[in-house]
Amino acid sequence: MKWINDTELPDIVAGFWDAAAQPDEWSRVLQSASEILHAEGAIIINHAPEGGSYYSSPRMKAMMEEFFSHNWVNRNPWPQRIMRKRLNKDAVTEWLLFSREELNRLEVYNDWTLKNGFCGSLATIINSDDGIISFDCGRTIAQGPFGEKDVAQFRKIIPAMRNAAYIGKRISEARDAGAGDIVDQMSCGALLIDNWGRTVRANAAGERHVRDAFETMDGRLVPKHPGARDRFKAECNRALRALWTSQVPLSESQAITLMRQDSRPLVARIFPVYGAMNDILRRARLLMIIVDPDEEAYIEADVLQNVFGMTRSEAEVCLDIARGVAPAQIAAVRRVSVHTIRRQVKSAFMKTGTRRQPELAALIGRLTNRLS
Repeated sequence: MKWINDTELPDIVAGFWDAAAQPDEWSRVLQSASEILHAEGAIIINHAPEGGSYYSSPRMKAMMEEFFSHNWVNRNPWPQRIMRKRLNKDAVTEWLLFSREELNRLEVYNDWTLKNGFCGSLATIINSDDGIISFDCGRTIAQGPFGEKDVAQFRKIIPAMRNAAYIGKRISEARDAGAGDIVDQMSCGALLIDNWGRTVRANAAGERHVRDAFETMDGRLVPKHPGARDRFKAECNRALRALWTSQVPLSESQAITLMRQDSRPLVARIFPVYGAMNDILRRARLLMIIVDPDEEAYIEADVLQNVFGMTRSEAEVCLDIARGVAPAQIAAVRRVSVHTIRRQVKSAFMKTGTRRQPELAALIGRLTNRLS
């Protein structure tokens, strides 16, 4: 059996700093960490109660897909046992957390760990500010379990690993803020949601719709109408699963009908936040779009300026035309002659390739629907 060489441990810390700033590096960093720790593989898990997430070294990917698809993430007592024993800042193994009798009865140990040919793990919690995020590395039966010397060596780098995770979390929060800026600019209701079902960011329309159709339980969003709760939970779980498996296509997304008093229902859809936004240290995981059928969709005048090369005045007049306002009314409000308005409309016809006001209005309506 190979013992951990403490001269190589700083390389793990350096890798953590790299991946904290560039999440795409986690796979490489975890593979390197597993080699230094003489393990088969290494993982970082966000132990959220609904649809947690993970990064893994390449050899652990298939095993982790099974871990999540069989819902072991919600049946694994490791994180709670670590917190209960106040070992959240320490290195732990099975034999530090459980007695032999407990391990023999532990479902996740027998039906997942041993079944996949592993005999034990070395783990630590790297962040517990907002849920539990742990680092785990596993050894196969052939490699043998981690011993006391391994734990003692590994303890030396835990503070540095936690510092790197803290910095990574701050960087991720900055990315959330950037995503929030995009949400703020959307004309329909839009919310960024975390693993736990809590709002990370919402635009003004989103906040209004949440007040109308949702309530909060332990900080989590829950539809007020009982009939929508199962669908909402199912859609959140579907979108979360899509973050860590390619077997949940976006086409499976289902609309959620949100009943409210004295108005027609809202319609919501939930999507996973992919790409660079799918960062294990990041809070925003889901994007919920809410459409109010009673609200008139709209676009800004600068969109027409950019798309069709209109002047500001032409764009504003076209938006009024699309809303059904007559040229004489537009002229009165803008304090110009009807002739001026008709000249601006004629210019808009040429720039948009339309010939009549209804055709111009229909074009703007189609553009509004696409953008909204």
